[in-house]
Amino acid sequence: KQWYQRRVREDLRVSLEELHVGLTKRIKITKKIESTTHPNKYKMEEKILEIKIRPGWKDGTRVTFENEGNISNSTVPADLVFVIREKKHPVFERQGDDLVHKTTISLKQSLIGSCLSVPTIDSDQNLDWRYNEILKPGYER
Repeated sequence: KQWYQRRVREDLRVSLEELHVGLTKRIKITKKIESTTHPNKYKMEEKILEIKIRPGWKDGTRVTFENEGNISNSTVPADLVFVIREKKHPVFERQGDDLVHKTTISLKQSLIGSCLSVPTIDSDQNLDWRYNEILKPGYER
């Protein structure tokens, strides 16, 4: 009977911009490999794993590399699991599939209307949003 090693789980911190456009992360791992001729003697092996992060992935997405853990004669190598963790963004907050940008306006602006410059995630340009209606606290658009 083969014994299985426990999964190895590691968080992978990714920015909101990286989750928006996607990218490939290269991660170097080092694993122990037990000698087949001398039990309890190990050598270390380095390997580069590539994680292709697709545009739109969310916090908590898991990427599994099966049997990439330490190699022992008596056990099946562990799976390596990388969990995507979204870094806090200074301007946006992700709510499901939406990006939320919160801003504060003055009482005068909320009563007579104004033009707000709203940042975008994928460029240095802002969107200008003109409103003429009365805005109440908690207003969302």
